[in-house]
Amino acid sequence: MRLWTFKRRLAGFGIIFLLIGILIAVLAWSFWPQPSCTDKEQNGAEEGVDCGGICPNKCLGEIVKPPLVLWQDYFTVRSGVFDVGALIENQNIKLGARKFEYTFKVHDRAGLLVAQKEGRTFLYPGEQVFIFEDSLVTGPLHPSQVIFDYKPVAWEPMDTGDPLKIDLVSWNYESEPNPTIRATIANRSLFEEKNVEMTLRLENTNGNAYAASKTFIKTFSPQSTQDVIFTWPPASFEAPRTISPLYRRTLR
Repeated sequence: MRLWTFKRRLAGFGIIFLLIGILIAVLAWSFWPQPSCTDKEQNGAEEGVDCGGICPNKCLGEIVKPPLVLWQDYFTVRSGVFDVGALIENQNIKLGARKFEYTFKVHDRAGLLVAQKEGRTFLYPGEQVFIFEDSLVTGPLHPSQVIFDYKPVAWEPMDTGDPLKIDLVSWNYESEPNPTIRATIANRSLFEEKNVEMTLRLENTNGNAYAASKTFIKTFSPQSTQDVIFTWPPASFEAPRTISPLYRRTLR
């Protein structure tokens, strides 16, 4: 057989094999399960299981929820002077805010604005935070209602790191000469903690908060205890039935 005949047949076989390969690829593509937004798998351009990317459903971490105001109230310091506080929950488990700007507005029984205080803090993902402002002066007007409001929040993915392992070991209340809480807290972690914000609420027998305060712990050695003191101006405080502390790292 001549060489040119062999080459022609070889080329023919090559074309046939190529067409067969294309046919197999087309059939495989036609019958192979394609990624979809309902196949309960993360595939294709999805960012999660059947969510994000090309899918209309947003992933859990992308569903932005507003901060939830659990409660807001005022605390009497002395005549004409009050503290205010609000317990806030960030419902987003992956998103936080480096800047959370808020306003406390205090109204009397007639609805008249008697005091206002603006502030700024931050929100970690999924956390409850007690926001506290002290020494609002209302003069002769007595507050009746506190309204906590906040500006639009710029959310962003945020890593909170390892959870704090700080426990309240013991506490003692003293009424003289000023209302004072002396507490001992423990760092159960193997690592040093720095710049920890600690807020404290005093609660009566009904579980209602009637006083609050805040302090900062600059350094907290691992596997150690530390004493913290909270004081208030002279006032006729009742002895608290319980106290509720909250701790969080200061955002850098």
